[in-house]
Parts: sequence; structure tokens; C-alpha cells
Amino acid sequence: MPLPMETPTLPKFRIGMVITSLSGSGAERVTLNLAEMFIQHGHIVDLFLLENTVQLTVSHSINIHFLTQNRRFYKWLGALGDRLMANKLIACIAKLNKTSPGSYDLFLSHLPAADKVVSLCRMPNAWYCIHTSYSGEISEFRRLKRGFRAFRKWRLYRSLYQDKNLVAVSLGVEGDLVKNLSIKPKNILTIYNPFQFDYLRKLASREINCFPGGDFIVHAGAFRPVKRHDLLLEAFALVKHDIKLVLLANECPELVGMVNRLGLEGKVLIFGHQDNPYPILKAAKLMVLCSDREGLPTVIVESLILGTPVVSTDCPSGPAEILTGDLEEWLVPTNNPIALAGKIDQALAAEINIRDSIIEKFSSDEAYTAYKNLIIKN
Repeated sequence: MPLPMETPTLPKFRIGMVITSLSGSGAERVTLNLAEMFIQHGHIVDLFLLENTVQLTVSHSINIHFLTQNRRFYKWLGALGDRLMANKLIACIAKLNKTSPGSYDLFLSHLPAADKVVSLCRMPNAWYCIHTSYSGEISEFRRLKRGFRAFRKWRLYRSLYQDKNLVAVSLGVEGDLVKNLSIKPKNILTIYNPFQFDYLRKLASREINCFPGGDFIVHAGAFRPVKRHDLLLEAFALVKHDIKLVLLANECPELVGMVNRLGLEGKVLIFGHQDNPYPILKAAKLMVLCSDREGLPTVIVESLILGTPVVSTDCPSGPAEILTGDLEEWLVPTNNPIALAGKIDQALAAEINIRDSIIEKFSSDEAYTAYKNLIIKN
């Protein structure tokens, strides 16, 4: 979602960013917001995608470079594929340097697939942005008796991030890397993701066609095991209030089957992915997040900015850093549908005051200041 542009000034810094694709998940949205934040302040941004998959609205001011049309073949090649992709990135940068000479003042890599490529390029001023709790992923593999997969993930993250420059999206993510994975980075700091409060509120004021009638709760998240739609639906079946549940997730047979097995047809509305979900978030009586793990859940911050109360599982990591002060009451244990249902009913009956002081640390200005200081110190 493009951010509003200020009057441009002369570029000050040259910034490179790499991510797998722009398929629409949280990390991809954050990457776009970061790129637009830098451009808004007059900097040049080159955004490199490992493959040509774009499902988000991208500002024309962002220079996007596709390393491949589809990286399936490179994934199949494993380590060799990563090396070939790194060569493509190096060649792409060299070509850009012919018309815009000069090194990058900051090079940000997002998500492990991109991190593997960037690490092979030995890029100066490279920082790796960590968006989630990796120890939680490893623990889940162990719980599923997939010990070798857990070991491979542990070995990957250790090799990728040991003695590297890291940006964590939350204090919980930073602690997870250092304490739970015993990674010793060269440098590590936490910078919260940027949010443009006024722009989000402007987007939320727009009319949309698929608007639910009556009161409703909303959940925004792709249908993935870690998002725990099973837990959400089980809890919703126990909620006493007469209210609908809107899912901003694409419909699939497994999700529809969950709804039908609990007899929730007509009470659960599957709206699919929305380019502009903010009118729905704003109109909802409550936003519910029930993940097993997160990094810094964007949808919680966005809901609070729009004045919508939130009930969330107290998962690692992020929710407890957002729902602070009076809002701490609306955290519930993970994997507990009874507790989640009770908290939903309690929140629907309460008048919840969302103070600006709780969310101001997530403003775009705060994030920009932190990154500007990082560039200056690089």
C-alpha cells in the first residue's frame, strides 16, 4: 500500500533492499513501507526481488529489480542455486552502478531466502532484518517429531546470523536470537516497523464493496498453521455474543471444512485477501489474533491506530510489546480456546480506551530516526 509522498528533496542516501517476493505477507508489506519511508525522505531505493511475484500495490517511485521470473529451479539446486542467485544480484548491482555509481549506504535483507543470497555477496553495510521468532519454528518441528528438519533450521540460522549485523522488529525477536538460539551477532538492535498513522486512517475512511452488515469481529492473516485458524474458530464457537466473524484470508477447502465442522456457516464470513483491509479493521468491534508466534504483528498496531480494540494470544513475540499498560489485560495464553473465547466476550462488553502514548513508538518518524542514525554510524 503506497504511502503519501512529501515534497521530494535531493537524495541523501542510496539504500538497497532484498526480499524473496512481494506476495502479500506481513514481512513483504513491512519491506514496502520501509522503502516508501526512505523515498519520502528523499533517498534512492533499489528493491531487489528474488522472483517476479508482486501481489501488493507498489509506488512508481520504487525501483524494483527482478533477479528471476520464478526461483523454483534455483530452490531445487539448493546451495548452488543460492550461489547462482547471488551472482545475479551482484551483476544487477554492477549494471546499476554504471548509471548510478556509488556504493549503498545501507543494504537491508529480509527473510532467510534472501539472507542466504546476500550473505554470499559479502555486501558492505548489509543488515539482516529478522521478522519473527525462529526458536518457535524450531520447537514446532521438534514437537512434530521432525528432529532433522529442526536441526537443519537451527544450523541455517546460526550460520546466517552469527557475527552479522541484525535488525530485530521487536525486543522479543532480539531476545529470541541471542538467548534461545545463542547467536552472537556483530551488532544487533531493535527497530519497530514504521506506520503512517494519518495515511492508514485516510485509507480506512474509503468505501468498499464487500462490507459486512451488522457487528463483527475480524481476523486478518493468511491461512497457515502458525496463524491458528483452528483455535480461532473453536474459540468463536464458544463466544456468547451474537456477532459475526470476518476472516481476511483466501478461501480454501480446509478452511471451509473447519467452519462447517463447527456448524458456523453463516456466522463466519471469508472475505479473502484485501488490498485495502483498513475500512474493515476500523469498522470491526474487535480484532483477534491467535498465532503461535509472530515478530511484530502489524495488524495489531494497525487496528489500534484505527481505534479498534484487540484481543491477542501472548505469543512470542510482539503482542506483549504492543498491548501494554491498560491493554495488557487483553492478552491470553496461547492454544487455549476457552480463555480466548472468554476474553473476546469480555472485550465486546467493555469500553476499551486506546491511548496515543501506547502506539506512538510505532510511528514512521520513530523508525526513520533509528535507521538514519544507523546509516550515519555505519
